[in-house]
Parts: sequence; structure tokens; C-alpha cells
Amino acid sequence: MKTIFACIIAALFLLPMVNAASVTRTITPLTVTPGGTVTVTLSVDVSGAPDYYAIDEMYPSGFTVLDKGTGSIEHSGHWKYVIIENAQNTQFTFTLQAPQQEGSYKFTGEYMFGGMTDEVKIAGQDTVVVSASSGADMTWLLVAFLVVIVAVVAVFLIKIKK
Repeated sequence: MKTIFACIIAALFLLPMVNAASVTRTITPLTVTPGGTVTVTLSVDVSGAPDYYAIDEMYPSGFTVLDKGTGSIEHSGHWKYVIIENAQNTQFTFTLQAPQQEGSYKFTGEYMFGGMTDEVKIAGQDTVVVSASSGADMTWLLVAFLVVIVAVVAVFLIKIKK
């Protein structure tokens, strides 16, 4: 009886470790001009996971793969990677060209480690905005606005002193 109880307790402690394994997405930059370059990094944490896993990252329609890294792009719209032994914490990176069409584009993806019964959605950043106005344009607009505010305040203070 003690042996069965010990096995159940051990299983309860080991089960969460399998679920600790994860894949997280980082996208750089999150806003890009039409035709610009986007880098996607998938960080794999195999904490407590078995030696094998599969990733299926689905990038938005209109994006073109410029550099697939170590993944497979055999199926249109998908970046895939499978490891069948000796899984380790790692990062995968691939590069895409954004479409010419402005808009908000959503990335989706799933992964599954050995021992899991269902796929899990990749966590992290998932949206890229394609916009003709870049962040630099907005910075100059903000600086110009602040200059106007400072000038108005200066004129107001000069008039008060008179």
C-alpha cells in the first residue's frame, strides 16, 4: 500500500513538470512599413518535458519567408520544426517580408511535447501592424508638437511679465 501511495505522489509531482514545457513567440518589430522585414523568434523551454516535440507556427497570409532558419516551410503559411530526441532549451528564428497591404496581421501557432494529449497555443506576441507611417514619423510629430507648446508657454510668460 505504501508503494502505491508513493507512486501516486511521485506522479502528481512529475505531471506539472511536463506541463511546464512551453513555446513563446517574440516578433521584432511589431510595426513595420509595407514590404519591411519582420523577425520571429520562438523560444522553447523544455523544463520537465520529454525528449521530443513539434512546433507548427502559422504566419499571416501575404507574408513571404526570406530566411526559414532551421524550420520547414514545405506547407504554405506554416513554419514547422520537429525534434525527436535530446530536446533542449533553444530559440528558433525566421525572417519574413511584410505584405504591401497595410493592416493588422495575426500570427498563430501550436506546439506539442511528448506525453501531452493536446496541442497548446504558442504564447507571446502575436500581432504585427503594417503601416506606411513609421515610428520615426510619429517621433518627429511629437517633437514638433512639444516645440509649439513650449513656444506658446514662453509667449504667455513674456506677456505676463509686461
